[in-house]
Amino acid sequence: MNELQTPLEREELKADRLLLDVRNLKTYFDTEHGIVKAVDGVDLTVHQREILGLVGESGCGKSVTSLSIMRLVRKPGRIVDGTIDFAGTSIRDLPDDKMIDIRGNHLSMIFQQPQSSLNPAYKVGQQVAEVLQLHPQILQRRNLNKNKLWDEAVAMLRRVGITDAEQRANAYPHELSGGMAQRVMIATALICSPELLIADEPTTALDVTIQAQILDLLREVRNEMNTAIILITHDMGVIAETADRVAVMYAGRIVEEADVKSLFANPLHPYTQGLLNSIPILGQTKEKLAVIPGSVPNLIDMEPGCRFAARCQARTKYGLSVCSEVEPELRPVGGANGANHKVRCWLYHDSDRHVAPLSVDNVISAAPGVSNGLPQREATETNATTALHIQESIVSPAAKVPNGRQDLLQIVDLVKHFPVRGRLLQRSRSWVRAVDNISFTIRKGETLGLVGESGCGKTTVGRTILGLIPATAGSVTFEDRDIFAANRHELKRLRRDMQLIFQDPFSSLDPRMRVGESITVGLRVHGMQNAGERREVAAKLLRKVGLEEYHARRYPHEFSGGQRQRIGIARALALQPKFIVCDEPVSALDVSIQSQVLNLLRDLQRDFDLTYLFIAHDLSVVEHISDRVAVMYLGKLVELADRDELYRRPLHPYTQALMSAIPIPDPVLKRERLLLEGEVPSAQNPPSGCRFHTRCPYATEICVTAEPEFRDLGSAESPHLVACHHAEQFL
Repeated sequence: MNELQTPLEREELKADRLLLDVRNLKTYFDTEHGIVKAVDGVDLTVHQREILGLVGESGCGKSVTSLSIMRLVRKPGRIVDGTIDFAGTSIRDLPDDKMIDIRGNHLSMIFQQPQSSLNPAYKVGQQVAEVLQLHPQILQRRNLNKNKLWDEAVAMLRRVGITDAEQRANAYPHELSGGMAQRVMIATALICSPELLIADEPTTALDVTIQAQILDLLREVRNEMNTAIILITHDMGVIAETADRVAVMYAGRIVEEADVKSLFANPLHPYTQGLLNSIPILGQTKEKLAVIPGSVPNLIDMEPGCRFAARCQARTKYGLSVCSEVEPELRPVGGANGANHKVRCWLYHDSDRHVAPLSVDNVISAAPGVSNGLPQREATETNATTALHIQESIVSPAAKVPNGRQDLLQIVDLVKHFPVRGRLLQRSRSWVRAVDNISFTIRKGETLGLVGESGCGKTTVGRTILGLIPATAGSVTFEDRDIFAANRHELKRLRRDMQLIFQDPFSSLDPRMRVGESITVGLRVHGMQNAGERREVAAKLLRKVGLEEYHARRYPHEFSGGQRQRIGIARALALQPKFIVCDEPVSALDVSIQSQVLNLLRDLQRDFDLTYLFIAHDLSVVEHISDRVAVMYLGKLVELADRDELYRRPLHPYTQALMSAIPIPDPVLKRERLLLEGEVPSAQNPPSGCRFHTRCPYATEICVTAEPEFRDLGSAESPHLVACHHAEQFL
C-alpha cells in the first residue's frame, strides 16, 4: 500500500497528477423487486486541484457514485465490480480500519442536507473538532493536544467565512440558517486538509446569494489548499461557473465527458442538450420552456440498447434502430475538435449496423438553439435534437394582463410579528418581525412573483393572506371580502377559492393515504360530491397534470419528486380555486422537471383563469412565469414593478445583487457580480433605517438613520415602486 501524502507534500506535486482513478465501478442494491443497478460501469478520473462537475437528474446515480468512492454504501447496497484507486492506493477492498484513516484525512465529503448530517444534540464546534479527534496522526503532525481542538475548530469555521466564529461554534445546528449550516459542513470536511473533497449538491435549495458565496468558497478551497473537488449537482449554471471538466451521468452511466468550455459550446449527447435547453435563462423569456420527455428509466429491468433511447427524439429523426438494440460505449468523438470529448451515443460512432450521421467537426452546435452555451430562441436544422419541438415564441406574459383588469386581492399594511418567549408560561420577551407593514395588490388572472432570500418573510406573507396564520395588523381583501373579519364558516367557504401549493410535496401528503384520496380530501371536507364522483375528479385531475388514472391508487413514496409536485398541484385544483399561492414549488426539482412544472402551471392558468402568488428565490424562474415581480427583504417590500421593467432596470441594490448572483450557463460569459456579504440579519432585531444597509455597497449615513419611502419612480403606464434613498442614480 502506497503512503498517502500530507498537505505540505502535496504543494510540491504537479497540478496534473492523477489523484482519483475509478474504473468500471458497479454498485447495486438488492430489493424485493429485483437488483437496482444504480451505478453500472462508471469510469472517472480526477487530477490534483481539478474541479470535476458530475451532473444529471435525480436517480441517475451521482450520489451513489460518490458514496461508493467514499466506501459509505450500506446494505442492501454493495460494490460488485470495478476499481477505485486514490493517490496510487487501491481503496475498494481496504479493511474498515484502514479506510477510516483515509476518510476525513485524505478523502472527505460534504453531504446534500447539512441539517440532517449534523447531530442536533451537539454544538457545531464540537462536531468540527471531533473529526480531528478521530485522526490522531494529524494531531501528532500538527503538534496538537486535545485542549487545542476547540481552537482549531473555531479557526476553520472562521476560514470558511462564518462571522463571530467563536459564538457560532457554541450554537446547535437548529440555530443556524441553511447557508450557515452548509458552511459548518464544509468546515467539518476541510478540518483535516483532505486531498479530495466530494461536494454532493452543496447549493441545492439555497438562496442564489448564499449559493454564490458557497461556490466562491469552494474555489478558494481549491486554490488555497490544493484540494481537488468533485462537484455533484443538477444545476448546469453552477457547473459552468465552477468546474474545469464535466461528466454527465444518466441511468447509472457516464454519457458525456469533456472540459467545461467544450461541453457548453458543443454539447453532443441529446441528454446533455436537453439539460441545457431546460434552463430558464435570465433575460430570455419563453412561452414554453424546453423539456426532456419521460423520466429516468427503472434501473431494475432496463431495455437493451442506449438507456436514453426511450426519451431521445434524435433517434427517431435520424432513423437509428441501433439505439434500441445495442448500447454504445463511451468513446472519444475524434476529429480536430473532439480528441478530449467523449460521448456515449450512436449519432457520432459507427457500428456494424450503421454509419454515424454526425461528427463533432460538422456540427457547429449540436444542441437545439445553443450557441456558445446559451440557448437561443430558434432551433437550427443542423442540431441533433431539433425534434425536441421547442415552441419558443417570445410572448410577454405581462402583455396578457392589462392594467385595467380588476384587483382580485388587496393587501394593505400587512403586519405579522411572532412572539419570542422565554421559559414556560413567561410573557413574550421580544418579537420576530417577519412581515412589517407591506401593501400590494394582485390582479385577476396575473402571476405576481414574490422573491427574496430565506428568512425575508415570503412564506409568511402567503400563509397570512390565506388566513392560515393570524395577522398582527393590516387587512387582506379577496373579491371585496375581508378575510381577517370572516368567521369560521365564512373562512371555510373562502378557502375553496384560495389554495396553496407547498414547497415540499412529500411532507404535505399523508404517507398513509392514497394520492387519489389526498387530491380530493378538500371535496370531502366541504361535503362536495359522493365517493364515486370524487374518484372521477381525482382521475380527471391526474390526467390534467400529466399523470395516469391508476396513480390514484398509489402512495406518495412511490412517486418521484416531480410527480409528487404534480399531485400537489392536482390537489390545489380540486376545489376549482380562483387564487393559488405557489410556495417555492420548483426549488428542489431537477432542471428538466422544473421546466415541466412551470409549463404545467402556465397551461393551467390559461385553462382555468387562475391567479398566482408565485414565491421563489430564483429570479430566472420568476421571470419566466410572472407578470409583475415584488422583491422582499427582511419583512419589507423593497421593489415592485412589471416584470419586463424590473428586469430591464432594477433600481434597488438588493434586486441587482439577486440578479447578479444567478449563475450563467456559459463558462465563457461572466456577469459582474454585486456580491453580498453575510446573511439576512435577524428579524428579531432588524437594522435601523434601511434594513439592507448592513449589506449594501452603496449605503450612506441617511441609509442608517432613515427608513426609505416606498415610492414610484416609473410611469403612469408602468409603475415602478422602490424603497431606496439612492434609487435615482440607477435610472
